[in-house]
Amino acid sequence: MDKNLTEFTYKMILSYDGSRFFGSAKQPDLKCVQNTLDNALHSVGVFKPSIFASRTDKGVHAKCNVARISSPYKLNESFVIKKLNRILDGIYIRNLSLCDFEPRFDAKIRSYRYIFAKNHNAFSKAYFSVYEKDLDINLLKQAIKLYEGEHDFALFCLSLDDDKNSIRTIYKTRVYEYKDFVILNFFANGFLRGQIRLMVDFLLKINEGKLSLNNLKEQINCEIIHSRTLAKPNGLYLKSITY
Repeated sequence: MDKNLTEFTYKMILSYDGSRFFGSAKQPDLKCVQNTLDNALHSVGVFKPSIFASRTDKGVHAKCNVARISSPYKLNESFVIKKLNRILDGIYIRNLSLCDFEPRFDAKIRSYRYIFAKNHNAFSKAYFSVYEKDLDINLLKQAIKLYEGEHDFALFCLSLDDDKNSIRTIYKTRVYEYKDFVILNFFANGFLRGQIRLMVDFLLKINEGKLSLNNLKEQINCEIIHSRTLAKPNGLYLKSITY
């Protein structure tokens, strides 16, 4: 595009069902959230690839992810939202507004929610992590608090390919019960690849007596690796991104 031409940039807020996609980031020959959204955007004359604020793995859901889209002409936001929501399957556009921003690096707080359920059916199993053992809420509260603060989470990361700096700050954590569910919340300035699922799986090992609070402190302090397994993706939701 001619550099002298105006480019309009938009902030798009979207939700999606992670069970229908092979993750959010574009991958060749796979149905991913970004591929699907970009193909739908072609129908409204937007051909430049979208840029997502956060990547989610296969099976991970999003209540609120944010994408930046760019167009050489001003869009009718209401028309675009209605048209995209008619043709998209598994993705819902919640809002679209003019905004000049950098989706990844301008984000101040990212929050995720992990949901455990004791009971399930054929329709809910894809949206909750089924855990039939008893969860010691008081023990989980003690353990999850250890993640709070600024730490080097290098031992709670699958790969540093995209994030050379493994230091992150977790501002707040929370564990609570709601009906038949146990819910974990994490609020941070950012998360590394696989970080939350690694942290949640560690909490489950503490709940089962396989690991201790001291073991968790040792891994957070990068002293020793005690666990490198992932919790199931279907219980994880990207809840919100704050700018």
